Order: sequence, then structure tokens, then C-alpha cells
Amino acid sequence: MDIRRVGVLGCGLMGSGIAQVAATAGYDVVVLEQDQKFLDKGFTSIDKSLGRLVERGVGKGGITPEQKKDAQSRLKGTTNALISPIATSLWKPSSRTLRRSGRHTPSSIRLSRKIASSQPIPPRLA
Repeated sequence: MDIRRVGVLGCGLMGSGIAQVAATAGYDVVVLEQDQKFLDKGFTSIDKSLGRLVERGVGKGGITPEQKKDAQSRLKGTTNALISPIATSLWKPSSRTLRRSGRHTPSSIRLSRKIASSQPIPPRLA
């Protein structure tokens, strides 16, 4: 099975880091967030981090400006679960599941409700 696209739920500290690493590694990345302001903040963080890697230089473990541009071109963000089939087909926890696991925040509960209420996407073909 070849991985061609990576889906990331949330663009906070952890989500933006995962998205950056996946995009830098050459994967197309779709980030799903509940509000555009959170996407903007996360993508700004990714831009700053990639900028620091460019400043570091290739000789010290950094990247070139072209690699930064390529990574940014692979990043896509959305607040609409309907255009993010990765999110709707792979992650549908209920707020009850999140509460039981102890890993819930108000934003993760709202996001799970938004995903669960969207139209179903056909299952992936094996």
C-alpha cells in the first residue's frame, strides 16, 4: 500500500508539526481544523519553522528555499469535513468516546460532531 496523502486533524502545535514533517517528506497533506483562524495560525507556525530550517542551511541539517516552497505547496487546509475524505472515512469519534478516553477538549468535541454530522463518504477501496 502506497501512502500518497496524509490527513491531519487540527493545526495546533502537534498537528502543525506533523503536517510540516509529512509535507517536507514529500506527501500531500490535508489539515482539517474547525475555524479558519486556527488554520492560519498553524500555517504561520509552519512557515516560521520552515524559514528557520532555510536559515540553518543544508550543511547543518536545514533545507533549501526550493524545498521550503515545495513543502508549502503540498500543504492544504480546510474547515469543511466534506472535502476532506480522509477525516470522514478514518476518524469519527463521538464526544462520548473522547470524554471516556480523557483526551477531549471543547474544540475536539466540536470537530468530532462536525465530522459525524457530515454526509458519509464511501469507504476506501482496498
